[in-house]
Amino acid sequence: AECGTDSQVQSSQTHKQGFVSSFGVGGVLGTSSNVTSAQKPAKEQPTGSFQEKLEKVQGEMENRKKEWMKKYKTRLDLNDVLEIRNPQSVIEFIPEIISNMRSEEARHMYPPNFLMDRSFQSEITDKYRQYLVDWLAELHYKFKMWAETLYVTVGIIDKTLMRWRDFQKTDLQLLGITALHIAGKYEEIYPPELKTILEIIENAVNRVNVCRLETQILQILDFDMVWPSILRFMERYACIATFNPEQQMIAQMFCDFMLLNMQ
Repeated sequence: AECGTDSQVQSSQTHKQGFVSSFGVGGVLGTSSNVTSAQKPAKEQPTGSFQEKLEKVQGEMENRKKEWMKKYKTRLDLNDVLEIRNPQSVIEFIPEIISNMRSEEARHMYPPNFLMDRSFQSEITDKYRQYLVDWLAELHYKFKMWAETLYVTVGIIDKTLMRWRDFQKTDLQLLGITALHIAGKYEEIYPPELKTILEIIENAVNRVNVCRLETQILQILDFDMVWPSILRFMERYACIATFNPEQQMIAQMFCDFMLLNMQ
């Protein structure tokens, strides 16, 4: 009986082996060690030539970096050199940027007392302008806009009044809202919607009138809305003078006061 059992077991194993081999999977499946080796192929170690090439490229990049720093250190301010590793400071272009800002400032200058000329603006006075700028500053603060947005807004107002003869005093608030709306599109990442602005001021001006005046302003200014403000020059001088945050805040406060003064 035992012999019969052994023979049955052997025949069963032989039958299983034949069944597996008949599908040709014996060589593929193999043993558990073969499966493990198939799932985790050995990593190829970098050859000596590859390592040499990598070191050569790294060396060339380091040499270029040293040459670049040596080149620009000779024409940059010390504080700019300290920011040389900050990619957002773009210090390699600082001389060109400042030169362009000065030329643009000269191109966009306008008479400081043009509102005093009653033959040009019969209704708008410097006092009305101060009230408008002060009100816009509060509105600008409510929307938590960038500081530059307020400066662009005031610039749009002044340039419009300089070129639009006999602007109506009753439309001055409309001009301020429209200028803030235009400046927000230029300076803000997420500018407040016109609908939201009108809701804040309780619909004191009409949406259609804002859109109409926006078109007129863009035509009058020939879409030239980019000019350097006093804020940008202050930031540059603060960097050179190594202002701390408190000193820079005080400097910006004086710049904000200058927005109210046409002199």
